[in-house]
Amino acid sequence: MGITNIGSVASILGLVLTILIFLSLRKIRRFYVFTARVPELLDKLTKHAGKISEYQKEFSNSQQEIELELSKAEVVLKSLKKKVSRQTKSSINNVLKTVKTYYNSISDSKSLWEVYVKIQILIDEIKELQLDIKWER
Repeated sequence: MGITNIGSVASILGLVLTILIFLSLRKIRRFYVFTARVPELLDKLTKHAGKISEYQKEFSNSQQEIELELSKAEVVLKSLKKKVSRQTKSSINNVLKTVKTYYNSISDSKSLWEVYVKIQILIDEIKELQLDIKWER
């Protein structure tokens, strides 16, 4: 085995180690972003859901307020989407799709309730995920 072969093997090992370190650092970064930022976003989403529920009770007099709250909730959902795993991203996409369906269809109290329920399901899913992560440490 010549020096060039040893150099080639060392170069390949260096590349593999670099990739492994990169993936490990990425996983650590995601963990800390999730544990630091997601609780804040979850609180905001919970407040928006509460307001949507209140406006749903007086649906006919609250159209503008409902649109505003849904817009604010959309921003929070899009921010959450960047900070979670693939499985939770699909749940967020499901909620966003329901919000868009609400906007595109005849906006009625029943479809707003569907948006509210989907948001609540997502909130519970993320809370359960947070509890799971506590146990993984």
